[in-house]
Formats: sequence, C-alpha cells, structure tokens
Amino acid sequence: MGSERKTFLAKRVLPHARGHWIEDAAIVVDDGRISEVGRRDELDLGGSEVIDLGNAAVMPGFVNAHVHAAMALLRGYGDGMPLHGWLENIWRIEASMDQDVIYYGSLLGVAEQLRSGITSFVDFYNVEPMLRALSGIPVRAVLTLAFMDKVEYMVEESWRRMDNIDNYIEMVKGAGAGRLELALGPHAPYSCSGEMLRRLAEVSERYGVRVHMHLSETRDDIYKVMDETGMAPVAYLDSLGLVNDRLIAAHGVHLTDEEMSLLGSRGASVAHCPRSNSRLGVGIARIPDMLKAGINVALGTDGQASSDSLDAFEEMRLMIYLQRASLGDPSAINASEALYAATTASARAAGLGDVGAIAPGFRADFIALDLSSIRLRPIWDLSTNIVMAAGRDDVRDVYLAGQPVVQGGELSLGGVEDAINRAEEFRRESGGRG
Repeated sequence: MGSERKTFLAKRVLPHARGHWIEDAAIVVDDGRISEVGRRDELDLGGSEVIDLGNAAVMPGFVNAHVHAAMALLRGYGDGMPLHGWLENIWRIEASMDQDVIYYGSLLGVAEQLRSGITSFVDFYNVEPMLRALSGIPVRAVLTLAFMDKVEYMVEESWRRMDNIDNYIEMVKGAGAGRLELALGPHAPYSCSGEMLRRLAEVSERYGVRVHMHLSETRDDIYKVMDETGMAPVAYLDSLGLVNDRLIAAHGVHLTDEEMSLLGSRGASVAHCPRSNSRLGVGIARIPDMLKAGINVALGTDGQASSDSLDAFEEMRLMIYLQRASLGDPSAINASEALYAATTASARAAGLGDVGAIAPGFRADFIALDLSSIRLRPIWDLSTNIVMAAGRDDVRDVYLAGQPVVQGGELSLGGVEDAINRAEEFRRESGGRG
C-alpha cells in the first residue's frame, strides 16, 4: 500500500505558540505526520489529496497536562465544599464505581476534550476503562496508573498494581500502537506511604516513565506532609528520588521559593490548573515565579468535578487574568505564554515530543478555528483574540494524525449518547438529585 499524502490549505496557520502566523498556508501530511508547512505558493503540493479548510485559523491542538476525564460522572458534585472534605466524599462515591461506569465516564471525557480542541492529554484515573474508551480513536495520550495506599478503599488495589506494573506498561503500549504511554500516579505525598513512593521512584527510573502526582494544592497538604515527615513536600519527594525531569506536579499552588528552585533545577514540570484552584478556593499559583525558577509550566483542566468543564480556552484566560489581578501587573502573563503552556509546555511535561506544534516530523494533530467568528474579529493580533476572546464553539474542525474527528463543529464519535444516559443512571443510583 502506498503512502497517504494530504495537503491542508488554510487562510492562516500557526506552527508554534510563540511563532508567527503564516498567511495563505499549506500543511503537507504524509501517513499522519507533517512533512512540510509554509505558504502554499512556496510548496510543491503535487501528488496529494488537497483539503481546503477555507477561512480558518489552524493551530496545534491543545495538550491537557492534568485531567481526570472520567470525572465527567461527577460534574457539579459538591460545589462549595473545601477540598479535603470534597475529596473524602468523592472517594466514597468512586469506591462504588465499576469498570463499566468508569468506561462511560472516560468516553464522555475524551469526547468533551476532542470537541474543545484538546488532541492529547495526561489522564489520572483508571487505565483499563480509558483504554477501552480510546479504542479506535487515534489520540496521543499518557494514562496514569493511580496509587493511594493510605486511602482505605485503595490500599490492597495500590499494592496489587505495584506488583503488576510490567503488565500495565505492556498493556498500554500494546493497546495504543505507540500512541499511548503509561505514567505512575502516586495521588499525593500525603495519600501514599513512603515505601510506596520510594518503590515508584525506582520503577520510574528503571523504565523511564513519568510520575504524575498532586503537589502542594492546599496549605493543609503541606502541613500533613511536614507533620508526618518533618520535611516540606518537595524536599520529601526529593529524598525519595522523585524530583527530576520525569515529574509532572499538578497544581503547586503553595510552593516556596526554595521548592521552585529545586523543581526548576531538576527539569520538573508543574501542571497549572487555574479553574479548579479557583473553584475550590485553594489559592493562586505563582506562575511568573515558577517560570523564573526554570520550571516547565504546563496547563491542565483537572477533572470536571472540580473545574466543571474541560476547556483549554477558559484555562488560558484564567491563567492570565488571575496572575494579572493578584500581582497588579497587566504584563504578568501574555497570550503567547498561555498558548505555549497549553501546547508546547504541556507536551514537554507529558514527554510527548511529537505533538504541540505544526512542524515537520510532528503528528498532524491540529485544530481549525472559524475566522468568520465574531469573537475573532477584527484581527489586531490573532493569538490574543484566540486566547482572550475565542471559545470552544469556535473550534470548527479537529484532526488527529490527519484524520478528522470533528468537522463543522460536529464530533464523529460513537457511543456518546449512551454514555450520557449511563452517567445519569449512575447519578441516580448514587443518590444524586436533579
């Protein structure tokens, strides 16, 4: 079988978050990967199927650096509760979830992300149901195997997973045909024993897999770790061998200067989740200070139960607005920096070196926004318009490896209606009202 060659034409293309828009552009794709990008009159487009996206702004798909996609099942639950009380109630409900209901939640989370222009993600939930949800969807993702051996319902399961990590790695790689990776997910320093954290550090080193965990989300998190270990959270993790360039630390709201310096010097990433942090009232992360310390600051949505929706546009805006408001500085974070966090920096955090840009060798994962949208006009600065004014309703088309999954705003993914109905059944069975 010969190679599949396609050429996508668009009014404008942004190859990289910090780059410049190309006018009257073309993207040449061979077998799902980009081979050329530039002005259409400068490229040889012969021998390819031409797909004209028309009056569109084409940019890299968003990369969601921290999400609990199956928490679509718990959207709207526990509003107004403090984090740890909310978590205890969430864990109680999660203990009753079977693999089927988690599959339906996972499918809803994947569908919501794709419709929003998120083409890659780092999930933190249950691996097997997510693999089932991703069957036939050529998405690039990292699936996090969760561990919580200090939480009652997860003690035995956490150690069972530890004993079967080799099988999980092979399962994920085999199911994804090179598209999917496994990460190790100790929930947080306070919800895992020191022995488990030490073992996970050893496994991460042995296999070169990422460690994805919640860190310093609230002040109570810090006090718990210090009371039990006598050390601040980052120093404690470092003593166990977990602070390195494979670490994805979600939140990091209450990091100290010293902790930021250590994380930055080791090449670690922080997945910033401004919407969740705001909704739960845990504080505002010090993003400019993290960047100055050399931390790779990525962007995540968190789960729908704490952020309400999986919307990269809202996360970018909140990242900017909260920093500017808290610092009293309108230049604290600009649109290109937020766009970089939601694409390139998140891809780096995830260890996905072939997504987050429209460039030769990268997967053809991109989104097309409708330039006729009132939210994008007039165009003084298109990147600013996209970050500060556009929304997921402006995402007209979404492509994964050069294949359409959203066209004209319509998602071509089966099973979504069944998943919505099953989610409603689960809510009723769990005692939910509404």
